[in-house]
Order: sequence, then structure tokens, then C-alpha cells
Amino acid sequence: MVLLGFEITGILVICFVMIVLVVAVGIIIVGKLCNKPIITKIGYVLLAIFLASMIVYGIYLLEELNKEGEQNKIGTNEVQNMVVEPIKTDMQTDITDLVKNNGRYFKGKVTKIGENEITFVSEKNEHVIRIGEDLPLINARTGKSMMQEEIKIGDFLDTFGKHVGIIRNISGEELKKELLENCSSENNAEDIIGNSFDLIEIEKINSEKALVTLEFMDIYGEMMPKNETFRVKFEVNDKTEITSKSRLCHSIDTLEAARGNIIDITIDASTLEKENPVLISFSATDN
Repeated sequence: MVLLGFEITGILVICFVMIVLVVAVGIIIVGKLCNKPIITKIGYVLLAIFLASMIVYGIYLLEELNKEGEQNKIGTNEVQNMVVEPIKTDMQTDITDLVKNNGRYFKGKVTKIGENEITFVSEKNEHVIRIGEDLPLINARTGKSMMQEEIKIGDFLDTFGKHVGIIRNISGEELKKELLENCSSENNAEDIIGNSFDLIEIEKINSEKALVTLEFMDIYGEMMPKNETFRVKFEVNDKTEITSKSRLCHSIDTLEAARGNIIDITIDASTLEKENPVLISFSATDN
């Protein structure tokens, strides 16, 4: 809008002030050459008019630009509000076919458990999903199969792939056990989100053995009433596969190079109950 107005009227204004400028400069030169102070003063007056005109027009143009900017801001906010406005409904929706046939993704809190079906709330909407052989239940952390009787109201549901993942609403040692099982050699379930760890401490015993303290949290912690943090001391030995993208960390002697990185591990499932579970693999991301 402002640019269009500038094209129509701005050119005329600029032409006018340029003429004033040329005339003013010409009069000043003539006054100087003829030694006529009055003529010179007239030239300076016209030059002052030129400068004042440019200042006034500049202020006008800035005000118009500010007005259009505010209008654009209002328009943008209206569009954003339309886009993010959630769809609210009080209807209960059966989303079983959407998950099985279209791979649709849903996540929410379990509110009711019926015969071969689970009711849960997701984004203020209530949904029902039917459980069967073609849509089995698994523990979303460990990947293990679950029975419907193991689910409790207050647990969380997460659909992915051809499974219905159940995120148990647990804490403390029970939660820590599931998080360790998430990274164990027995967890071969597809689509399970793997946990990641932070390297806190390294206790090197010798070139063939070290104890590493790793810190970790629940991968679904944002859904839980309390997002807990755990620390566990693991054993790394000469059979542990140690890798990193940069290859700076590749052995027990080079574990220090993994500090500050995100760590991925695989735990020997047979050692999960030990004080220091043994790592089959230790991988640093070099982030």
C-alpha cells in the first residue's frame, strides 16, 4: 500500500523538491558571483525549504510504514490463531482402524479399561482403541508383551507401528528397572525409543576394566507426575564394544574422550540384577 502511494505521489514530491534544490543552489551561486547578499539569502531560504520538505516527507513515509506493519502483524496473528486453535469435541472416538490401517499416532492417559478395549484421553478428546491379535499390547519402555490385566488406570498409552505401547505410571526402583531393560540385549522390539545417558564418572581399574557412572532419565518423563533422574555404575571390560563417530573413544584407555557426549549403551541382560551391570556396547555420539 505504502509503496503504491510512493510510486504515485512520491515521484511528484521528489521532482518538486529537486527543482527547489536546483533553483536554490543556482540562486546561491548567482548571489555569490554578483556579490548580492539578498539573492544569496533567498537561495538559502529555498535550500531550507528543500531540507524541511524532505524531513516532512520522510516522517510521513515512516508513519505509513509503521501503520502497514501493525496491520500485517494483526493479520499474521489472526492467521496463527486460526491454525493453532485446537479442535474440541465431547464425542468418544474409536481410533482402532486409524491406527491399524493408517498408522495414525495417538498418545494419552488411560481413563477406563473394558473388555478388549482401552479408553484414553488425548488433547482433551476421549478415544477408544480395541486390542486384539492384530494390535497387541507391549510395554513401551521394555518392548515386552503385556496382558490387558497388567494395565492400570492412570497409565499412559502410546500407539506406534502395529502395537499399542503402554507407559506404566511407576517410579523409583521399579521405573529404574524398566529403563535399564530398555537398553538390555533382550530388548529387540521394533519402534521402541531407546534411552540415552550422560557420562558422569570414570573409574579406571586397568586397561581391561573400568567402572563408568552414567546418568539417565525416563524417556517418557514429561508425562509422569515426577520426572526422576537415576545414576548407575556400569562395568566396561575388554569384551565391551567401545565406539564413537570421531573414533577418539575406542577403548578403556580413551573413555575420557566421551565426556560431554550423549552415550548409547547395550546392557548384558544376564547382569541386570548385579550391582554393576556389564555393558556389551558403549557408543559416544561426539555431540
